[in-house]
Amino acid sequence: MIIEKNGLQLGVLSYTYGLNGNLLPKNKNYLVNVIDTNLIKQDLSEFSKKNLDLILVYFHFGDEYSRIPSKYQEEIVSKTFKYGADIIIGSHPHVLQPARFVNKANGKLNKGFVAYSLGNFISNQRWRYSDAGVILNLEIKKNIGIDSVWISDVTALPTWVFKGNSGNKNEFIIVPADTNKFVSLPPYIQKEDRAKLIESYNDTMEILFKK
Repeated sequence: MIIEKNGLQLGVLSYTYGLNGNLLPKNKNYLVNVIDTNLIKQDLSEFSKKNLDLILVYFHFGDEYSRIPSKYQEEIVSKTFKYGADIIIGSHPHVLQPARFVNKANGKLNKGFVAYSLGNFISNQRWRYSDAGVILNLEIKKNIGIDSVWISDVTALPTWVFKGNSGNKNEFIIVPADTNKFVSLPPYIQKEDRAKLIESYNDTMEILFKK
């Protein structure tokens, strides 16, 4: 798809490593894009003809619960940047993996940006690392006079999943993991929750922008 917003055109492509053991019905490969470097190269080549400002590729890939990218992820990301992608966002491991800028020669950006896994935004996985995620914000600027576009800022809001009684009912609530975001913590966050909240924030800051 192509998203147009504030004078920017962003092309979006997506692919998955597989279907959790399921198979596509015969003659219906169009339903889901399974990761195939030939297909990715072809799709990016078609998008490059549309003179888009940036191309973002989303991948559902990686080893579950691994906090570092696999060799497979790194190879796919490297090839996808080589084929012309500018930004790559991933998920599937259920935990955070690093995000970083990468030098590249193809596409609109000299430095591409990849976030290998954004963790769990909301889930019932209550153990360390899987109870956390991040809201990633990329600020993109464009100079229409010289047809130049760049990522001017990257910010991340670490999040943590509360599960329990909020005072009204049992529910899941996404809260900022940074306790500085609160004037005071909500009353439903007890001492044990606070410890996990702080732990998840420290974990996120250590993992996300790790070199």
